Amino acid sequence: MNGKKALFNEEKLKLSLKNSGATAEMIAHVLEEVKLALYPYISTQEIHKIAFSRLKQFKRATAARYNLKKALLDLGPSGFPFERIVEQTLIYQGFTTKTDQILKGNCVQHEVDVIAIKNNFYLLVECKFHSDQARQSDVKVPLYIQSRFYDIRLQWKKDASYQNKSLQGWIFTNTRFSKDAISYSNCMDLNLVAWNYPSKGSLKERIDVAGLHPITCLTTLTLNEKQALLKEMIILCRELLKKREILTKIEIHPQRHANILSEAKQLCNL
Repeated sequence: MNGKKALFNEEKLKLSLKNSGATAEMIAHVLEEVKLALYPYISTQEIHKIAFSRLKQFKRATAARYNLKKALLDLGPSGFPFERIVEQTLIYQGFTTKTDQILKGNCVQHEVDVIAIKNNFYLLVECKFHSDQARQSDVKVPLYIQSRFYDIRLQWKKDASYQNKSLQGWIFTNTRFSKDAISYSNCMDLNLVAWNYPSKGSLKERIDVAGLHPITCLTTLTLNEKQALLKEMIILCRELLKKREILTKIEIHPQRHANILSEAKQLCNL
């Protein structure tokens, strides 16, 4: 996705296609086309483009799922849409949430992107959005965030109403964490979620399972139309299905509405 040069890994591509909902027939056709287009030092981005283009000829919703990683990058430059998606994945898990909260620490106040609450569990969540797939969150990110959560935890220990409650720190990113960031976080009991990390409960898995795909996934929309919807605070496909009239507001021709909504519905697992 970032243009990195690497040896073509057929099994990795097969798995990615299968996880996107592609049938055996689709996978066979995509692999055939990719192999025909291979040349020395072909980029991963180019392979993705070829596979995505071929998938669209079969089923747009499958192509949209396959394109999820890029669709997340297209949410930028603001990190707000990504925060909304993270919040919704937690709501899907049964948490109640609050966003952009100012919490008192032992030393200073801290802004927390998302607070998620379920029973006696309180999750303090920081969202790190990158619009460039090549960027990663290095060890400085958990170092900084852990210090903030520690300050909040010290203050909470002074409040009797929180004595029997579990407070956990979480960091979500749409790209990846460095090895040192993961090692430090494991050591400090800080929870990390990235595009494909951890192996169970990654960001990709959470979005796929909950049907929380962003409107930037939709292959039936142009880039300008996606940006228009984001300006109207329509971030998720399920939000578009609830506010269908927005398509008329942003001047999309009525004849296209059915195809757009059909693709959105399939992405939402409805």
